[in-house]
Amino acid sequence: METLKIQTGKSILTDPERKVVYFPHPFPILFAFSTTKAGNMSLNLGEEAEVEKNKREFLKILGIQREGLVEMVPLHGNIIREIIEKDRGFRVLGDGFVTKTLLPLAFCPADCFPMILVDKKKKFLGLFHLGRKNVFEGMVYYALRFFTSAFELDPKDIIVGIGPGIHSCCYRGLGLVKEAIRRGFRKFVSFKRLSLDLNQIIWDQLHQFKVGTIVDINLCTCCSRFEDGEFIFFSHRRALKLKEREGRFIALAKL
Repeated sequence: METLKIQTGKSILTDPERKVVYFPHPFPILFAFSTTKAGNMSLNLGEEAEVEKNKREFLKILGIQREGLVEMVPLHGNIIREIIEKDRGFRVLGDGFVTKTLLPLAFCPADCFPMILVDKKKKFLGLFHLGRKNVFEGMVYYALRFFTSAFELDPKDIIVGIGPGIHSCCYRGLGLVKEAIRRGFRKFVSFKRLSLDLNQIIWDQLHQFKVGTIVDINLCTCCSRFEDGEFIFFSHRRALKLKEREGRFIALAKL
């Protein structure tokens, strides 16, 4: 692995071919994301053979068997499922996975935030899909309550990892601001820029629950670039704005 700088001045840890971005170290488990260089990972936006090839190459870099992957099909709601061994290799509907197994968990974000929860003893793992709709509806709280109650954990013993998602620099629009105000999130909008800070809402809700540790990769899916100017991640919002070919990256977590 090598460290590369991006245009914002932050640094990321990636493989030599720049197909994988690893979550910042030190972090207790594997949490990684494919890049645009790894190709599209969504069956909805590409040919099955191409997508399957891209996934296998990505997983090979991580040393993970394709057959064990459990893929989430997000519903933009608050359905959380406990993943057990019999789910191995399946695509499962929901917006949150919690597991005690060593199965790799994954989903393909558009611009939504992947969030993981892990206990300090690394016995349990949660992977959650956080978009505007379900964050407004309390998905962060649902995730934390499920995780703490199912495994009888103290919030102080939870480590949170927040992956790349669309940040306020690119999440703009009068409709977003109006909806946020209507839903009670006025303090997270900028009237000057007509932007919404979904990342900060997630942070605020985590603080309210008093979790022990929060680590944020702090990368915007829409505008983060490598040194050579190439975008790091696929982005739905950027694709609409620039009329580029749309794709999805994959976020993966494993105990």
